[in-house]
Amino acid sequence: MRSTDIPSPENQNPSPIPSGLFTRADPRFASQLKCIEEAKKQKDQKDQEAVSPIPAAQSNSGSPASGGARRWEIQYGELKLEQKLGQGPFGEVHSGTYRKSKVAIKLYDFRGKLASEQAEMLLKEADVMEGLRSEYLVGFRGICLSPRYVLVMEFCEGGTLRARLDKTSEAVTPLEQLRWAVQTSYGLYQLHRVRIMHRDLKGENILLDSRKHAKVADFGLSILKSSSASHSKSGGGGSRGGAGTLPWMAPELHDEKPNSQETDVYSLGVVLWEIVSRKMPYAGLSGDQMIPRTLQGKRDPLPDPCPEVFRLMILACCKLEPSERPTAEQVADQFAAALKSVESVPMPVPAPESPQPVQAVGSCDEEMKRL
Repeated sequence: MRSTDIPSPENQNPSPIPSGLFTRADPRFASQLKCIEEAKKQKDQKDQEAVSPIPAAQSNSGSPASGGARRWEIQYGELKLEQKLGQGPFGEVHSGTYRKSKVAIKLYDFRGKLASEQAEMLLKEADVMEGLRSEYLVGFRGICLSPRYVLVMEFCEGGTLRARLDKTSEAVTPLEQLRWAVQTSYGLYQLHRVRIMHRDLKGENILLDSRKHAKVADFGLSILKSSSASHSKSGGGGSRGGAGTLPWMAPELHDEKPNSQETDVYSLGVVLWEIVSRKMPYAGLSGDQMIPRTLQGKRDPLPDPCPEVFRLMILACCKLEPSERPTAEQVADQFAAALKSVESVPMPVPAPESPQPVQAVGSCDEEMKRL
C-alpha cells in the first residue's frame, strides 16, 4: 500500500464545524474554510487510504479457546530489553531489540489473568492494530501475552514531543507547531475511525521520527490499560476514575464516566496547549489540587501571544460539556487549513540592491508533501 501525505477520510464532504468557531478568528485565517475544502478535494483525489485495516480473511488468527497463534504474537524470549525510556500510569517503556530490529517495548503493570471476555476483546483489538498503516501512528510490531503483557512498537529516534518541548535552548518555529498539531490530530482521528480510543494522549505519548514528524504512540489495548490503571500510584502523574494521566484527563472521567472519543479530544486540547506553551500542564500542583480545577474548567492560561487557531482549538477541545467538543477530524482540518494559509502568505524579504523579482515561500502543496 502506498503512503499518503494526508489521510483520506471515508466521507467526501468537509466535516461540520462547531458554531462560533470563527467568531474571533484572525484575518490571517479568514480563508480557513476555503482551505479546508481545497484540502478535502486533494485528499479525495488520492486512490489510497492512510489507514487500512487488514481484512479478516487475511488475519492469521484463531479464537482464544483454540489457542491458535496469531501472526502479531511475540514470544517474550525474542525480546531484548535495553535502556528504560519512561514510565507512565500503565507501565514502563524500554528501547530494545526484536529479531535484530530496534523497537520500543512497553511492559504493562498488569500481571493478572484476564477473563475470557476481556481476553477476546484484547485479541480483537490487537488484530485491528496490526492492520493500521499511517505516517501519523507509531508502527505496531506485536504483543507478548506471556509471562507478562508486552506491547512492541516502532522505535522513533527523535524521542518524545514532550522532551523536544523541554529543550528550551532549541527554538520551536510556528511552522513546527502547526505541523505537530496537524500530525497529532490526524493520528488521533485515524484511531477513532477504527473505533480505537487512545485513553492517555499526552506529549510523552507522541514520538518524533528522524524527520521530527510527530506520530501518536501507545494507543489501543484498552483492556490492559484499564487493568494496569488500578495498579498505578495516585498523585500528579497517576490515574483516577477513567484511564489516563491527571493533567490530560477530561472532567467527566473524574465522575467515573467511561473513556470516549470526546475524552480523547479533551486530551488533544491539552496537548495543543503543550505545543504552543512548551510547558507542562498544571505544573507544580498535586493531584488533589488538579481535580477541582479540572471539574471547574480552570485550565492553565493560554500563552500571550497565542496563534488564533491554537486558541480556538484549545478552547473548543477543553469544553466541559463533551458533546460541545469538536471531533479529532475537525481539529485536524482546522490545523491543515491554517498551515496552508500560513504557507500561502509570502514572507517579507529585504529589498534587493538591484531590481529583482521577489520569490514567495514554497507552495501549500509542497508543504503538505513534506508532512
